[in-house]
Amino acid sequence: MGMEEQLEEKYKLKLAEREEYWQKIYDAEVEKRRFYEDKYQIQEVDIEVHRELEHYKKMSRKNGIGWNTLRLFGTAYAMNMSEFIKEKLRTKKESKRLLKLDKEYWKPIFEAEYYGQSNPDVAQKCKNDPDLLLKHFIVRGMFEGRRGNRDFDVYMYIELNPDVVQEIKNDIRECYLHYLDKGRRDGRRAKQW
Repeated sequence: MGMEEQLEEKYKLKLAEREEYWQKIYDAEVEKRRFYEDKYQIQEVDIEVHRELEHYKKMSRKNGIGWNTLRLFGTAYAMNMSEFIKEKLRTKKESKRLLKLDKEYWKPIFEAEYYGQSNPDVAQKCKNDPDLLLKHFIVRGMFEGRRGNRDFDVYMYIELNPDVVQEIKNDIRECYLHYLDKGRRDGRRAKQW
């Protein structure tokens, strides 16, 4: 056996060990997922869970997002699957609660006309219905970091108010809610100019 063949054998062995290692990690995550699916009686882990994790990764790579925003997304992305499932269940309950709030509550951060114009994909799905646009904003839009009106930019709010990241939980929607519940009253800035 020549030197090249020996190196190739070692490489194959290392590759097999690496594949075995990653398979064990994958199996452990699958087992953990099954446990939480059974515990919380989840029929199927949402495909949205994966989409949201990918969204956090993409947003962190996007130009122009500052350190505080990256820390927020990084914290959310660093959660393991069990924590993420718990958080997902918590946010679904929270979404139901938020959908019951009066439309007046959302006025400082949401205008249906602006939201529809800024997000033509959403406007098309919601057929420009103001109620459906608000529902989308509450359930999906805030998680995606979409702007609801001209006066509130969540990314700028995070950058201008770094202490907010310390107060909120692991989802960006909490930044919107912080502004509505505390930030506006305290006179915090939510846009550059």
